[in-house]
Amino acid sequence: MEMFQKYDIATVILGLIYFVYINKKLRHVDNAVNNRAKGGLTLSEEVSEIHRKTNIQATQGKNIEYIKKEIESHIKADEQEFLKIDKEIKNLNKKVKDLSKKK
Repeated sequence: MEMFQKYDIATVILGLIYFVYINKKLRHVDNAVNNRAKGGLTLSEEVSEIHRKTNIQATQGKNIEYIKKEIESHIKADEQEFLKIDKEIKNLNKKVKDLSKKK
């Protein structure tokens, strides 16, 4: 009642309207934050998780490029080794055929 004596009716009505407006906004935010599965992430935790995953993907992309470069640098040497092995197999095959013909 003291409030009604200190303030006029217009100020009290504006104060109540402002209170109701702020209360609605707070409920809206509260529902948005708490409307999640039990034990689920809050909005800020979800944003942090997305940020972490983005950083991991960016880091992995750099690692993949490094691996590609390493593989490409070894392709020529590996091809030469395979050609040597192929020649050795063919030579061994000839020797085995020659030995089988002599018997």
